[in-house]
Amino acid sequence: MRYTVVVTKDPEEVDVYNASVAGLPGVHTWGKSVEESVQNAKEAAEVYMLTCRDLGDPVPHEVATRTINVRIGT
Repeated sequence: MRYTVVVTKDPEEVDVYNASVAGLPGVHTWGKSVEESVQNAKEAAEVYMLTCRDLGDPVPHEVATRTINVRIGT
């Protein structure tokens, strides 16, 4: 399965990148680099999916997403 991992630079911390997995509610993590945060997100997603399976819950599929960059304000 493929999911989108959204990575953002933490505005308040030095060398901290936050990552979340689109389509998997509550799967958020961080790392000291983009690469580390993505790897941590992959690991967190795997645990989430295993937990869903263990509980007999369906594993959510990511819906089609599109990233659009817009200007807000002046």
